[in-house]
Order: sequence, then structure tokens, then C-alpha cells
Amino acid sequence: MVILAIAVGDIVDLFVGVFSLLLIYLPMTLGIFVEQWRNEKAAFWSSSVGFLVFWPAFFLWNPKEAFVPAVVVSIAIFVLILAIERNKAVPHR
Repeated sequence: MVILAIAVGDIVDLFVGVFSLLLIYLPMTLGIFVEQWRNEKAAFWSSSVGFLVFWPAFFLWNPKEAFVPAVVVSIAIFVLILAIERNKAVPHR
């Protein structure tokens, strides 16, 4: 976070960026409270890829809107992996 604070000159952009990082972890956080959404693989990959999407979007695109693609990608990956894992768990006839 110190690097983020040094790289961003505007305090508003800094606060938006930090709050945006918290939104990336939304699917993983909801998985803590909802039994059907608990999946370690989905939580790891959704947060990791969302985090990797956030950084270039924050520095190269728009700091105030960088969370949008990162959160969308994070949620999409979480749902996709959760669906794949559930499909594996169901025995096929």
C-alpha cells in the first residue's frame, strides 16, 4: 500500500483504489458466510486474477473506475470455478 500511496498523487484516487481492492475480495468474503459458496480454489483464483486485472487498470486506465473490470472478472471466475467444481461433485449416470 505504501507503493500505491507514493505512485498516486491524489488522495481521493488512493482511497478509491484501496476500497476497490476490497471489492475484488467480495466473492471470497460472501463465500465465508454462505455454505454453498465455500470453495478454496474459486476463492484463490478469483481474488488472484481480479487483483492482477486491477493493477494495470488502475495505473494505465482510470484509477476511479479500475475496480469495475477487476470485480467483474473476479465474480465471473468465482462463479465459473464454483460451477465446474459442483459439476465434478455430481455423479453422472
